[in-house]
Amino acid sequence: MDLEALSRHRRFLDDYRRVRAREGWGSPSADYYRLLPKVAPADAQRATWSLRAIHFCVFIEKILRPLEQHRGRPLNILDLGAGNGWLANRLSERGHCVAAIDISDDAQDGLGAARHYPRPFLAIQADFDNLPLASGQADLVIFNGAFHYTSHAISSLQEALRMLSPAGQVIVMDSPVYTDPASGAAMVSERRREAARRDGVDLAASAGSGYITRRQLTELARSLSCAPALIHALPAWRRCARRIKAALTMRREPAGFPIVRIMPLPAWRPSLALRLARRVWEPYLRLRYRVWDQPHAQSMREVHICGRSVRVCPGVFDPRLFRSGEWFARRLSARLIPSGSSVLDLGTGTGVVAMVAAQWAAKVLAVDINPQAVDCARENMRRHQLQQLVEVRQSDLFDRLGQERFDVVLFNPPFLRGAPAGPLGCAFFSDDIAQRFAAGLRRHLAPGGYALLLLSSIGQTAEFLQALRWRCFRILTLAAGNWVAERFTLYKVSL
Repeated sequence: MDLEALSRHRRFLDDYRRVRAREGWGSPSADYYRLLPKVAPADAQRATWSLRAIHFCVFIEKILRPLEQHRGRPLNILDLGAGNGWLANRLSERGHCVAAIDISDDAQDGLGAARHYPRPFLAIQADFDNLPLASGQADLVIFNGAFHYTSHAISSLQEALRMLSPAGQVIVMDSPVYTDPASGAAMVSERRREAARRDGVDLAASAGSGYITRRQLTELARSLSCAPALIHALPAWRRCARRIKAALTMRREPAGFPIVRIMPLPAWRPSLALRLARRVWEPYLRLRYRVWDQPHAQSMREVHICGRSVRVCPGVFDPRLFRSGEWFARRLSARLIPSGSSVLDLGTGTGVVAMVAAQWAAKVLAVDINPQAVDCARENMRRHQLQQLVEVRQSDLFDRLGQERFDVVLFNPPFLRGAPAGPLGCAFFSDDIAQRFAAGLRRHLAPGGYALLLLSSIGQTAEFLQALRWRCFRILTLAAGNWVAERFTLYKVSL
């Protein structure tokens, strides 16, 4: 961790060490660490470690062992908020490659305790929001009693998702979870008053809220296009008994400590009937393009979309052909295109999406790699007297945009995987469009800007989402719709 980042956390680390030392965490004995999460009956934190031991057993049974069997190899695991490294040690004993990450290098309660373990693991001093590791290499990312300490939950979760390999999982363990936020706030207030009284420490200045709520988890997962699942270590009757006891003694809800599994949402899975239809639908689309659409693309035609007459010139993609262009244009609104914003329309084709966006935007730049599409879009802008508002330019994605930045980027990419045959084929086929779009988007988004990305279930949805997550973009699902055996999904992509 660099000195600037370390200085930002210094106040928290100093306060945290004082409180933890008074509470009896850590030991000068190496055997103490090697036995964790088992501790002696007289240990000051025996109740907490007993609960963690239960959670660890459930984690092994419900998450780790099935993943070991599925992968059939040692797993790459990140232990975030590793503390003294007990979990990293246990996972290393099972033969996995583990990196333990924490902002504390304390000799008893931080990464400095790693010296006590016989089996080495990688110890990295870093914070959750800026992991010094390459993307896409972790099978498991575990927030180990740490997620409630983060000040930027969405950034921390986003960074964890960036680290995942395909089918990887994010696990949140040993963080207090509440249904009622007032109960969580009451718990934190009690802890802060105790720290101030006993240690003279102002924990209000420390990082994190100190708890998370079920609603927060749901909203975080939805905003990042993930699916959360709760795994309870305690049986239902014990959880019910704890709630009754807490209501009678503390007058509030007790903290729950479920194991939270968070996974990127899988691609849309149609019903059996639609899956059978899809086996015919995608080959039909390819055959139709080669036998019918490509030869007939040399004729001029007129289509009507969103109340506008749009000319489709020879050699230009028809936005009504597979419904995607028309569906995209109909989803735009003043809410998605803020008044007075600057808009970039990638792969504009006839320019119909740019024309619709121009209702609200102050400036629209429409680009396409196909020179015939550029001429067609310019002609449509002249017909609708939009040439002063919408500029049309030839460019392969961001190649000829220099340093220009935009509030909104619109993109309806080619869905089919393969090498394009000629300029018109670029509207249908591509091998590397997801990676190039994700690599260039950050440079051309204005502060607070975002992209509206339309993807199809028959296309490269997984590649796009993975490429964007690896570059730390947030992905929110805005709308979805079905067309025969195909599903369109509109995503909002932001930093």
